[in-house]
Amino acid sequence: MTDSNLPVTSREYKLMLNTDRFRDRDEGSEQFLNLIDFLIRQQGGTVIERQNNEEHRRTSYLDTPQFALRQSGLALRLREEAKGFQINLKYRSPDRYMSAAQNVSSSKPGKIKFEEDILPPFVSKFSHSN
Repeated sequence: MTDSNLPVTSREYKLMLNTDRFRDRDEGSEQFLNLIDFLIRQQGGTVIERQNNEEHRRTSYLDTPQFALRQSGLALRLREEAKGFQINLKYRSPDRYMSAAQNVSSSKPGKIKFEEDILPPFVSKFSHSN
């Protein structure tokens, strides 16, 4: 049985961007970063310039032909990164306790996470993953 009262181990604030503004990727990125810079400075913050260490990765989601995982609220994510592949089983729900209670265990050792994603306009979704 899985503990339905897991502590949140990470919290991510998701920002949804309109892809139409990034048809020219460099121009769209520059406009977006200028807007972020303006908003941060308006609140009295400072922006620390960093080198562009852009990550390149390919993400795919796997399922059965009948979408059995999706129908069960699960996502099986495959990420291809420079260091290799990562596969992740995730259950996501706005109900914290339902998400925490989902069994995402594996026969292989893995890293179990319970995180809160905050989506606009401040809507929480909880993810239990391995």
